[in-house]
Amino acid sequence: MRYFNIIAFLLCSTFCLGQTFEGTVNFTMQNHAVGEDTKIVWTKKGDNHRLDVNTTVDTVQYAYTLLFQANNPIMYMLSDAGGEKWVYETPIEVLNGQDVSLSGAREVKDLPAFGQVTGNCKSWIVENAFLRGEFCLDDNAGLQLTDFPPLVRAANYFRFLEKRNISATPIEIHTFDLEGTALYSQTIEKIEVSKISLDKFQIPEGYKVRK
Repeated sequence: MRYFNIIAFLLCSTFCLGQTFEGTVNFTMQNHAVGEDTKIVWTKKGDNHRLDVNTTVDTVQYAYTLLFQANNPIMYMLSDAGGEKWVYETPIEVLNGQDVSLSGAREVKDLPAFGQVTGNCKSWIVENAFLRGEFCLDDNAGLQLTDFPPLVRAANYFRFLEKRNISATPIEIHTFDLEGTALYSQTIEKIEVSKISLDKFQIPEGYKVRK
């Protein structure tokens, strides 16, 4: 199903928010191999997370919402297509990273300029026998790795950063194969601290459960 291909794409990414953060984060992702452009608004309050996802492939657009509720072992995907409102349930425990692993990666010492990165970002580049990952890390963003929703925490990149004891926020991520072909990109565009109502994380009326 197309939705779950996009969910797998989400698992290819890593970005950071701190445990005390409450508000919204806007970020973009590109799966260069298949021409997918995705815009995501992530809303967070405590251990509640909402991801509003809009993806474009050529001229085709997909939109859906992922809900993670505190102390609930189920991820809900809300789809409203042509007036048909469905909610799909997935146990969080079955979520697994689908990206290429950075296992065994080494740091690249000759760090080149990072391109779009400005401000407090510092380049950190690693590579293994399969790919090269370029991270823009910000020590002063006030965000941490420990507050990601379960979907993102399942990603191999997330686990890699965590094992390396990286605490800085990756504002940008770019991955390439070893021939230099772009694979994935991700950029945090906006972080806004604000008070969020718990109603934001509830399933609206009118949605029917589809197993």
